[in-house]
Amino acid sequence: METYRLSSKVTEDNKEFVIQTSNDAKIGSVLSYVYVNGKLTESSKLPHPIEFSSEEILTLVKSFHEDKKTEIELMLKAFKSAREEGSPEMLSKLGAAFFYKGFITEAQDLLHTAISIDSENDFAYSILARTEIETERYDLAVKYAHHTVEMKPAYPDYHYHLGVAHLFNGNGKQAGKEFSEAAKINLYYADAYFGMGLALILNAIQQDEKKLFTNILSNSREFIKKAAAIDPDYETDIFNEGIKALDISSLETAFNLFKKVYYLKKEKRNSQLASYYMKFVYSQNDLSDTTITNRMEYLKSELGKNPDFADLHSEISFCYMNRAKNSLHEAVKHYQKALNINPSLTSVEKNLEDITEQLKQFSEILSKITIKG
Repeated sequence: METYRLSSKVTEDNKEFVIQTSNDAKIGSVLSYVYVNGKLTESSKLPHPIEFSSEEILTLVKSFHEDKKTEIELMLKAFKSAREEGSPEMLSKLGAAFFYKGFITEAQDLLHTAISIDSENDFAYSILARTEIETERYDLAVKYAHHTVEMKPAYPDYHYHLGVAHLFNGNGKQAGKEFSEAAKINLYYADAYFGMGLALILNAIQQDEKKLFTNILSNSREFIKKAAAIDPDYETDIFNEGIKALDISSLETAFNLFKKVYYLKKEKRNSQLASYYMKFVYSQNDLSDTTITNRMEYLKSELGKNPDFADLHSEISFCYMNRAKNSLHEAVKHYQKALNINPSLTSVEKNLEDITEQLKQFSEILSKITIKG
């Protein structure tokens, strides 16, 4: 099977975004990579049936590449638009979209701008803390995450991410406290229990008196297994290797294996959330019918896998509304052409006035829905 390769470049504010797409016959997928100033930022994979012909694979490579290029262009347009409008709600939502897509620098720019406008924007602080975990600036991550907990102490996610910041900053004891608090608020918080297990292992490693920590290791194993019981996605081969290492008190090995499990779980979740938050990117752009249709096809495929996922139903409704907005625009355009041809058509003139007003009201409603999410 021949390998097809495509490459495109988008330049914005002294930054170069390079999109490279190709097919890999060995794994039966089309792969796309995005580099920002030479650094790999995002990777995407699109599996295809093994029986696809060369022509079908080439078509898939072209369409996947074009979709990714369009996505980058829309994100950059949304970035500029949001900074110009200055809505802290939209800035923070877009900041989340850029974060989950892996564009950390752009996310931090948007989030800092949101906070400069609204210093009590807890959501922006929360995402900002997570960007600092990604950049390994853990002191800053602790600072921002602690601020979110101060603002919204009843939010389990805020305690959890503060726990993660403490954990990677080497403070297992404080991390354990925050994970425990998250689990108290939400008894079925699998990530919090997994974090509690990691914090106990880290404490045992730092104490360096392994024989004294039989109970700690037992509790750690219990918390980690509880996380997997609540969320089966945790239970992978690496997870089972970690359990085995824990059983023989190989603490460093167990800790490193469970960190890998954490990273894999986080990447999967970030990918899911990236798809959700992309709707705020789309909302900042006048979308073509083709872009809307492509987005709807993706959402329909996701609904096929998760028919009870409310957010997917909500977003596909948003797509239908954008399609309706485009139809109203087209109606206005053709009424205007009709009047240009025959200005005496009073009924058309009245229709144009009515539909123009409806389009204005509809756009305002759509804008409110967008900000609320």
